[in-house]
Amino acid sequence: MSGNSEPVKIPMVNCPFCRELQSGTLPDFVGADIESRILHETKRFVVIPDISPLVPGHVMIVPKAHILCYGAIGADAWDEFAAIVNATRAIISEHYGPSVILEHGTRSVDDVADHVSHAHLHIVPAPVDIRDSLVNFNTTSIGSLSDLSRWAARDEAYIYFESCAGERMVADRIAGLKRLFFRSEIARRIGIPDPLWVWRRHILSDNLRSTVATLRTANWKNLC
Repeated sequence: MSGNSEPVKIPMVNCPFCRELQSGTLPDFVGADIESRILHETKRFVVIPDISPLVPGHVMIVPKAHILCYGAIGADAWDEFAAIVNATRAIISEHYGPSVILEHGTRSVDDVADHVSHAHLHIVPAPVDIRDSLVNFNTTSIGSLSDLSRWAARDEAYIYFESCAGERMVADRIAGLKRLFFRSEIARRIGIPDPLWVWRRHILSDNLRSTVATLRTANWKNLC
């Protein structure tokens, strides 16, 4: 954090994920004729499709508790978190093929108007590699998702990327990161033109319906 900045606590009432998890219903603006997008849940986490999936099978893992990033989850939750990540990736692989994992870990002083400051881990079934877009930031290779706790302990924003092959990288010192970074980078690589990838302007409803229809009946119980 910079200078004399004090951490700002983000009220849960202002968090769209908290509102959705409490109500169980999609935001009104989605208009996809789906009452709920929860595909699977455990004690602490839910699996939901992205609000506007870039490809069918694009999902997120979201904690039920309001935390800023996955580096900040408690030590008692790591085994459950690892299990649901592995299970979700296995389900995605079965139905869609190899996937990448991404997270924008936020800080307590970040501008909440620019992104949702409630942890959400993207799993995207697309053979893309965004590491070349991270070279202008400070990058570190890590061995496990639990290593993200190092950035959360410093209340430092980060970008996490895990390739289809399981190579893990964290980028920090990400001042100047463009808005909707993940979406724009993936869209560019898979050929989604501007502005269709911008969820604030276009909801890819067919991808959302398809993902819910396929994964709601997937065999989650045998995996987690």
